[in-house]
Amino acid sequence: MLTRRIAADSVQLSPLPTNIRKCLAILRNADFDQRELCAAAEADVVIAARVVRLATSAAYGAPGQAGVSLSAALARLGAKAVRALLLEMGAAKLFVSKDQGIDQATQRMWKHSRVVAMMARDIRALSGGAGSEDAYLVGLLHDIGKPVLACILLAAEHEVVEVRGRGWVESARWNRIIRDAHRSIGCQVAERWQLPSEISKAIAGCADYDLSDRGSIGNLVCYANALSKTIGLGSDVSQASDEEEANTLVMIGNSLLGLDEALVKGVVANVRTRVDEP
Repeated sequence: MLTRRIAADSVQLSPLPTNIRKCLAILRNADFDQRELCAAAEADVVIAARVVRLATSAAYGAPGQAGVSLSAALARLGAKAVRALLLEMGAAKLFVSKDQGIDQATQRMWKHSRVVAMMARDIRALSGGAGSEDAYLVGLLHDIGKPVLACILLAAEHEVVEVRGRGWVESARWNRIIRDAHRSIGCQVAERWQLPSEISKAIAGCADYDLSDRGSIGNLVCYANALSKTIGLGSDVSQASDEEEANTLVMIGNSLLGLDEALVKGVVANVRTRVDEP
């Protein structure tokens, strides 16, 4: 039944919060009015605070700078960084569950997603490539289907056990279902949130390398995903075969992407210090 629902694109997906959706709608217009965006962001104290905090962070060369207005903060960040921040805020809500076991698992997934996003963005930027914010966004959303699918499976479990009186699948099969089906759900989320088609395409294709487009964002995220697992920040490395596969993908990626070993080591060290920041 679940497979049929996924194939038919009939999975019920959570919409973005209203204020985030309003800001993103404004940003979809290339000639958006900065004052309109400021007014929409100002209407939500959490959005406004996160924008100002990011704009006054070390990443933007202004650690702890006081007295920065929301308008100035939005201008400093730019449209792509603001979009990424808004989607990060929306995505984080999907990695929360009332079920304690699932919540613990999805929080690990969220930490892993942030690691992959930071690595992909930093490697892209330090390598002199374009699209570092898009790399961050794809890294952040590459596993977005997992918490959605986990909640769907939890609801199905309750129905099977409580209503039909039958047993549920063992944990190994649960994990296999999520691993095999989450990418399709992730693409549905990207489409529901009206993300650019290239973002959805990168999410769909980042499970393996595309040799026809060596420098693609999908390839970079595939590399960052594997790299995170080799340094102990992967969410689903449960067997020696998983670790071996990750090491192989990193080795191939180093050559495919033409990455400098010292640059990668610097990125890893930097991400380790930032991964637990709110």
